[in-house]
Amino acid sequence: MLRRFIDSRYSLWLLLTLPGVYILIQYWRGETFYGEIVHFTGVLATRLLMLTLAVTPLRLMFPTARWT
Repeated sequence: MLRRFIDSRYSLWLLLTLPGVYILIQYWRGETFYGEIVHFTGVLATRLLMLTLAVTPLRLMFPTARWT
């Protein structure tokens, strides 16, 4: 059952939603302001983009590896 949950697309969506929930909680508490949110989400988007762009070279370097 756990393996089924890990392989589910909904668990991925939940994982990708967690930073947004964290940011909203900080904003509602008044710990951060709008400019910091825009900066943080921009940095996060850039990191996720670099991570996804790194998948293709890894798959080309290790074509038989299962982890890619």
